[in-house]
Order: sequence, then C-alpha cells, then structure tokens
Amino acid sequence: MPRRTFLVATVLGVLLLSFVPVGTASPAAEPRTVTYPGSGLQVHLGEVGKLDETSPGFRRFVHDRLLRLWKLAGGSQKCRPAPTVIVKTWMSDGFARVGEGIYAPCPGGGYSQLYLVRNGRWRAPVALASQEVRSCSMMRWFGIPRPVADRECYPDVGDLVKYRTYELPADYSTADYAAGVLATSVQDATGYPAGWAKAAVVEELYRMKNDGADTFTVTRCFGPDDAEYGDVLGQAPRGCLLDVFYGDYRVLDVMRLHPAKHGRWSTRSLLPVAST
Repeated sequence: MPRRTFLVATVLGVLLLSFVPVGTASPAAEPRTVTYPGSGLQVHLGEVGKLDETSPGFRRFVHDRLLRLWKLAGGSQKCRPAPTVIVKTWMSDGFARVGEGIYAPCPGGGYSQLYLVRNGRWRAPVALASQEVRSCSMMRWFGIPRPVADRECYPDVGDLVKYRTYELPADYSTADYAAGVLATSVQDATGYPAGWAKAAVVEELYRMKNDGADTFTVTRCFGPDDAEYGDVLGQAPRGCLLDVFYGDYRVLDVMRLHPAKHGRWSTRSLLPVAST
C-alpha cells in the first residue's frame, strides 16, 4: 500500500473511532413479570429448576428458603418433601408473591409472603408475611407494586380498602401519627395496635378499656423542650398527651415515643401525669 494511502486510512480509522460514544451501555432489559396459573407453581427442595423463567438469584433464594423451612420441620429425610414454596408472581425488577409452608408428611401450616430485593439481595421481610389481609401502609412503605400486592388491604385505622387507590399518609413517619393511630385502634377496636407500641403499653391501654375507659384522644404532641411536660420524656425524643375518659372521670397520660422499624414510631411507655 502506498504510504499516502496508508496514512489516509489510518486517519479515517481514528476519526471513525472518535465518533463512537464513550461508555455506551447496552439497552436495559425490559422488566418482565411471570405469573403462574392457578394458585401458583409448587416448588420443593431440588426443584428450583422449575422456575427457569425467573432469575438465578431468585432461584437461589427460593432454595435457601426451602432449606430454612426444612430445618424448621426438623431436618430429617422423612420431612424433606414437606417444605414448600408456591410461586404465584415474580417480577424481574425485584418483587415476588409466594406462599411458604411445611406440609405432608410433616404438616406445620403455611402463610403468604412477599419477597423483594434490597441492596442487591432477595429478602423476605417478616412484616410482609401474613395469614390474613396485609397492612396497606406497610406494603406502600416497602414499595410493593400492584402485580404482587394484595388487592385489598387494611389501612392503619378503618375498614378494608383497595390497594390501588391507597396512598401512604404524608405524616406516616411521625410520632404524632403513630400516637393517633394507637389511640384510635384501641378505642374503636380497629387496626393493629401492636404495630405501634410495645406489648406492655398495648396491654395497659386495653386494661384501661376493660376498666371502663371509653374515649382515648391524643390532644397534642411535643419535644423535650416543652415547658409543661418535656422533663418527663426521659430518653424519648417525642411525647404526646393522651386523654383517657371514664365517663366523667379523666386520666391524662404522656405517651413516650421512639423511632421504630419500617418508618414508624412506637410508644414504649405511658406515664400518668394528671387525673380529674
């Protein structure tokens, strides 16, 4: 090749390379959703290959869950067929709806479970395991999409609602909201008080109710700098005043609240401060 022709070809090659975008990545794969017919696909130990439409990471996680269930069943060869994961829906962007249980020949019962990916790993939050209808706010807090969520769910207080229309309250992650939910749950026998307070607090509130208390009202909330009640908070960063009425008799308690799991606050203790 003549020297001039070689130089031209070399320069053209450099110019062409300069127009290739640096760091161009392959297009991201489209999210996929796999839904198995009926109640879902039953999987036992040694059968995760049946989930070939899902990801390797998901299959490893299901295997680990089956091993865990087997250990809970005693870990004997007789009970090896008992652990079961029933996959209903899997989503490639990190969510799944399954059933988990221990069945024949070593029956122990089962429950519905939602899986999700956090920090690159599949997880099965206990808060998303249920034998009944789940909490709307808990599913929203975890960002559960509709294809794997319950169609109906319980709001923090009140009756069943459609999950598709439910929005997480703007003040969900505040002590004031948690105190109000706890008081209303006990007063109206709705919701799940144990999700908003220590067991001893829930027991005390129900003792009050059984003793004749008919109204539980949060009147205001405050911090440690409150002139009237800040000194009684101890280590609690937030407190709320709870008015408890027994007909015409009134007891005033300070609810001591601390940050808790899943974006919530929890009442760890009650302190009576007045009665009339």
